[in-house]
Amino acid sequence: MEVESCHYDAYLIHGSFDKLVVEKVLKAVESHKIRCCYAPRDFKSTESTEANINEAVALSRCAVDFLSRNSIRDNWCKHARELAVVKSIEVEDFVVIPAILDVKWSDLPYGYKARKTIQMDSQDFIPTLVKAIKGPTADPCYGELRSENENVKQENNLLRSENENLKAELQEMRQQLEDSNALIRQQKADMQKEVTFN
Repeated sequence: MEVESCHYDAYLIHGSFDKLVVEKVLKAVESHKIRCCYAPRDFKSTESTEANINEAVALSRCAVDFLSRNSIRDNWCKHARELAVVKSIEVEDFVVIPAILDVKWSDLPYGYKARKTIQMDSQDFIPTLVKAIKGPTADPCYGELRSENENVKQENNLLRSENENLKAELQEMRQQLEDSNALIRQQKADMQKEVTFN
């Protein structure tokens, strides 16, 4: 999948009852320069929930589906899950990462029992999740690109400022040279007047 077509590294699918748990994960994952689409923060209030979910799946490199007893019954989570699964079938690099909160394996949604899952209560949950989101390729995550872009912008602004200073110095030097040339011409003219008088 083209990195340029994505705005997020991962879309976090979760039920509203799991918000506090997901916010902790969001903070930890984004500290690794991974940009997540998190509904309470990133969904546009001017658009419908369905439109926001569709856009979130479309603009993400993967989806992390936080599976809890609440989220597997939530209709919006079901919609997001179905869209993400379809995209994972249609787009080779797009993956759905099931993160198990409090659901038994037997209660997993259709098609998830064959997927590799990450247990939220495992010691290495965050490192495993970060690795899964970044994937096996060396492509940078959107968050890393965004950070790099900010650095380049700052560097560009410094260079632009330096360039303006150099232009001002050059203009001043040109003026000094022009003044010096005018003075030399004046002195030559004065010397020629003296030679003519003598």
